[in-house]
Amino acid sequence: MNIRRAAREDAKVLSRLAMTAFMEAVAPHYGSEGISEFTAYASKERFGERFSAGNIFYLAESGGEIVGQRPMDDPKIMECEPAYSDSLVTITEDEIIFQDYYFPRGKRKVVRLADVEFITVKQPTWRNGKWRLHGTGDFKTWFPKDNKRFKRDRIFFVKLKNKWVRIGFTVEDGVRVEKILRDKNLVRTE
Repeated sequence: MNIRRAAREDAKVLSRLAMTAFMEAVAPHYGSEGISEFTAYASKERFGERFSAGNIFYLAESGGEIVGQRPMDDPKIMECEPAYSDSLVTITEDEIIFQDYYFPRGKRKVVRLADVEFITVKQPTWRNGKWRLHGTGDFKTWFPKDNKRFKRDRIFFVKLKNKWVRIGFTVEDGVRVEKILRDKNLVRTE
């Protein structure tokens, strides 16, 4: 993942990102007046005005696509450097982001670490998902897309608090991710 300072020319992308996140997560809880107000607030013209006023934004890019944005006036901007990031997963101080989680559109899934009960680490076998490229085989464990899962040295299983389903995932550097998760006291030995 690459993080860069946004330019005025990025106003359209900033607007699109803000609107996409709003429409997916917030808009269902708002009335038409609230949606209309936010739409005006997040327009590319309003982002252009913010640039003119000296506001600073940063963009996160992954795989050639812009996947996130954050204004500089947000105090969390200093925390935006992830502890780990590859083409499959990003781990920050507060969350795990699974790329290509939802089929078929490849949307990502963000899981707050506060919502994780524990994580187990297992050697890949045909029974626990070594050959699972995407989705589920038992409707309990769901895997984000990884076309090279069969080559990975370990599979991580996330048990979420108060949820029946779990997330199985692999990463490009299993040793490093296991250490990060152990340092956060998330790994449980079975």
